[in-house]
Amino acid sequence: MSTFLLADVGGTNVRFALYQKEEITASSTCKIRHFDSFESAVRSFLAQTNSGVDGFIIGAAGIKKNNAIQLTNYRWIIDAAALKTTFHLKEVILVNDFSLQGLGLIECKADDYVPLGAESVLPQNGIRAVIGAGTGLGVCFLVPEKENIWRVFESEGGHTLIGSISQGMSAVNQALAEKIGYVSFERVISGPGLLSLYRLLKEKGQNWIDENLNEEIQKMETAFAFALQNQPTAAESNVTEPADITNLAQQGYPQALLCWWLFLKYLAAFCSDMAVTFKTTGGVYLVGNLLSEAFARKLVERFPFREIFEHKGVLSAYLKQIPVCLTVKKDIPLAGLKYIAHHLNNW
Repeated sequence: MSTFLLADVGGTNVRFALYQKEEITASSTCKIRHFDSFESAVRSFLAQTNSGVDGFIIGAAGIKKNNAIQLTNYRWIIDAAALKTTFHLKEVILVNDFSLQGLGLIECKADDYVPLGAESVLPQNGIRAVIGAGTGLGVCFLVPEKENIWRVFESEGGHTLIGSISQGMSAVNQALAEKIGYVSFERVISGPGLLSLYRLLKEKGQNWIDENLNEEIQKMETAFAFALQNQPTAAESNVTEPADITNLAQQGYPQALLCWWLFLKYLAAFCSDMAVTFKTTGGVYLVGNLLSEAFARKLVERFPFREIFEHKGVLSAYLKQIPVCLTVKKDIPLAGLKYIAHHLNNW
């Protein structure tokens, strides 16, 4: 029975695990910056576990080219052919890390999802879109091939240009374009994007916000009234992380809640675009810790997601049939790696 090293290589951390006899037998997470190369990180993990392996299955944050991935946010280059030679392996499978999010959903159960809008039975077939906001905006699509066998298609859809969503949000788009040039969905639907929205509102000031976003504010105050009831107990502290904005929103700060409102409205519009582009009759699935954190989840559930998602002119009726779910299952990338290991003959 073969033993595989599983590796989920993100922008900050790498998680290793051993897979043998369809079970995880050991796992460990380390900071990428602590190692000069992927190879040195692997050697450290194998030494800790005193293990030998027959193959690697790797998901890495970057674009795959010639069976190699240069990490988007770090200097590591992960080359499947070189790894096979260096470690004397039978097999090395290399995929984009967000593909693991898609593959990890295949074994999810109904209670791993929170439906947004009217609850419905999730389709067993049909193309699925998997969308996640984190360091960037990840997108992939699952296409059914035969019973319980799915093919994952990677995408860079997050880099598509934002169109007009509302008059107020067009003002936000224009203000961002003046600062950064090309405004893709990823520039607003991601952790850094949430920060960009917050900083823009701070820079523009309350008069600009009232002039351009009054309609959005009114809708936000209705949807997030539960949070606005909280009374902030201290002045806003220095905001450096997306979590800081979520914490401020939880305390009832209106601008932080407005940032989340804009973020979710962009997200709903993007999901709508992806759904009609690829006819995702199997549903749209939102993943990632940024959305599933406890308070953020409350905001997502109270946001009028389907209203924005279904606002598509002649295709509105079509979109009404497509479910949208927030995924709350933990360790989805690891489940994706296990799925590949269990279906090696299809890779």
